[in-house]
Amino acid sequence: HLFVYDELFPALPESANSAPATDLGKWNNKMRIGSSVITQVFRVPADERRFDSNNSFGEKESMRTCSAIMKETGALIEISSSKDQSLTFLVTGKQDSVMDARRRILSTFQTQASSKVSIPKEHHRWILGKSGTRLKELEKNTATKITVPPIADSSDEIIVTGTKEGIEKAVHQIQVISDEQSKKAFERITIPKVYHPFICGAYNENVNNLMAETGTRINIPPSSSQVDVITIAGRKRRSCFR
Repeated sequence: HLFVYDELFPALPESANSAPATDLGKWNNKMRIGSSVITQVFRVPADERRFDSNNSFGEKESMRTCSAIMKETGALIEISSSKDQSLTFLVTGKQDSVMDARRRILSTFQTQASSKVSIPKEHHRWILGKSGTRLKELEKNTATKITVPPIADSSDEIIVTGTKEGIEKAVHQIQVISDEQSKKAFERITIPKVYHPFICGAYNENVNNLMAETGTRINIPPSSSQVDVITIAGRKRRSCFR
């Protein structure tokens, strides 16, 4: 039987500095901006752009694609291209519409990758949530596609597909959910984001040594995330931060 699970923390609206750009298409329809309407700005680097078979993703095709996504999601999309060939998107609308549009945009315009993460089989239901609601929310917040093996499958590997940034966020949240359900002690520690690189160390050397010494698992949010919370799972008598 599935239990009622807490909802995942909603993703924080992202922001990015817009470089001087040439507009590919803008939809400046007048709309009332209320408290329920948000705006997200995100960028697709030139080296991560997805191109078609002709090694191009033309202006007209980009506009058609964005127009279709707007109709499907109800979000307002503005797209611009910089001299370095990177793309910047500004998406406005209700939060659910914006998150859905963002996921569709990234899956269309940005190259995709896949990553596997091993999670104890008994924790999979907590990642799925009631009727798969938690999984859907996680996919929406990270703009990824997450495949959890069916119950009949003995595999414990969960596959995450999306952009590099999205995969990092999704894997981090999946590991945190799993650690929360383990029989080990679980702690959340708020440490300002600016100090996270020092805890990680070069090539994660510091955090790896800390985990080896204490026998704990330490989950530090990826650099692309604005979350300050670090989670620690392990035996209660062992403490990483004293």
